[in-house]
Amino acid sequence: SVGHRVEDLATELGVQSHGVEADASPTWVVLDFVDVMVHLFEPASRAHYDLEMMWGDAPKVDWR
Repeated sequence: SVGHRVEDLATELGVQSHGVEADASPTWVVLDFVDVMVHLFEPASRAHYDLEMMWGDAPKVDWR
């Protein structure tokens, strides 16, 4: 799954995961890396929670 790939990539980069949570379905998975939170949604859940709007006033960070 995408969540497992994110965890594998973090391990390759020497970043430790501090937790993974998923809802019962699972339509939403959250991976906690302390400085970065990774949210993985299925499309309907993503549209429902609309995190971009919730955090829309936060400063944008350019990262690559």
